[in-house]
Amino acid sequence: MTRSHITKIVIHGDGIRDVLRSDGVRRDIDRRTRAVAAAARATAPVDTGETKDSITADTRTGRNRNIGRVSVSSRDDAVRYMDLSWLVAALDAARD
Repeated sequence: MTRSHITKIVIHGDGIRDVLRSDGVRRDIDRRTRAVAAAARATAPVDTGETKDSITADTRTGRNRNIGRVSVSSRDDAVRYMDLSWLVAALDAARD
């Protein structure tokens, strides 16, 4: 007869939050965020101008975790109507 063994796992939310807000995680998220922004600039369907210049990377520490954000703030009419699949594809740059 086989005996079952039950393992109990306790997750400490404060500890997880400390890890997610740590300097090491922030550096990793910052590196990945900048890589995504660089890929987005490289693949934007325009040669130069306001659209490429408006792609920015921002990393901040929130209440529970570090947050990385890549944004396009161009007010260029072309951006409003363009297919943003190039920006979504740039997310692959965050992979290791």
